[in-house]
Amino acid sequence: MWSSEGMIKRFDLSSLDVHGRVFTESEFSSLSFNKTGSRVVYLAERKTRKGVSFFKQNPKENEEPGEVYRYRESWGEQLEKCVDSVMCVLDLTTGSVTVIEMPENVFCSKPAWCGDDLLYFVGMKTFPFKHGAIYCWNRPGHLMSCDLTSKEFSCHTPEGKSVYMPSPNHETGNVAFLMCDCDGAHRKYMDVVVFYPQNSTLLPCNKDGVLMVSGGILRVVPDSCFFGQLSPSPWMDRENLVVVAYEEVQSLVAKLSTQTGELEYLLDSDKDRVCLNVLDQAGSQILLSVSEVRPPQDAKQNVYFCDLSSTSCLDAYLPTIARSTKCKYQVKHFAREGREYNGILVSPGEDILDLKTLIVFPHGGPHSMYTTAFQT
Repeated sequence: MWSSEGMIKRFDLSSLDVHGRVFTESEFSSLSFNKTGSRVVYLAERKTRKGVSFFKQNPKENEEPGEVYRYRESWGEQLEKCVDSVMCVLDLTTGSVTVIEMPENVFCSKPAWCGDDLLYFVGMKTFPFKHGAIYCWNRPGHLMSCDLTSKEFSCHTPEGKSVYMPSPNHETGNVAFLMCDCDGAHRKYMDVVVFYPQNSTLLPCNKDGVLMVSGGILRVVPDSCFFGQLSPSPWMDRENLVVVAYEEVQSLVAKLSTQTGELEYLLDSDKDRVCLNVLDQAGSQILLSVSEVRPPQDAKQNVYFCDLSSTSCLDAYLPTIARSTKCKYQVKHFAREGREYNGILVSPGEDILDLKTLIVFPHGGPHSMYTTAFQT
């Protein structure tokens, strides 16, 4: 732990030996304070006995003969070390860690505090098997909660849904998150949904997009279906959220009303095609990064800047190595699940259409997009 004057506390989690590796993967990991700042929640791998060979003589008490050969299913690409998660609560006063085991066939992701004793998280389904999770917003899961006092778990969303980025409001107890139908494109448009627990002021249940669920009601924010994400701590106040929305080649930051669904963009970035991203947020104070692409004054001859909105620009400014492939580049507009997308189609040029071989590389995308932001 650090203050403005330097490090004030240090906790050696490995010496406690109560769990395995701490998760740092952005798809699952979390590290957040409760409301009073007395405890921190994080994710780790469940502790298991060390696997050794069947033939090892006199195995130790913490060793399991034959376990080294057991196949343990992970979450696939770039997440091979993520097998079985536990939620861990570190008491900053005593330095002790409470390990919370998940219900059967549930993998915990993105736990977040609501007050001091209640945790919300995404409970990803692991049965019948784990799908790859990186770049994928469409895996089956639920908004779930764990009451640390009673150690009881609750599920608050229906089957057939995918849930992402739960964000509780400490003041009201309401939880905002993103939700869409399972399967389909890896990354797609998601609805902004608010969960109103029973101890909050409930909205009339006869409105469209309102669903009674365990512990309260779900309400889909009107006209809030977009391709993007919530900011790290999205609540500006009791009703408004900060969201990052992707539109064509830009990432834009906007205030979203959970009552009306109205989007109010925080900066007018259309003119220069800049990309905005939220680095941190404390209520209505937002720290943004701004990235824009402008041709440098001393650009070298082999550097090309162009607007990729037309095929003529592509043909005119593609580097020599790309043109030598004799391929054809076209900007294509298409629709999926009622939403419009665009992309670049690369196909053989007219002078090589007599090729007989066709190589097909099936993939489940689209899983990302290219913006005018610099990548580091």
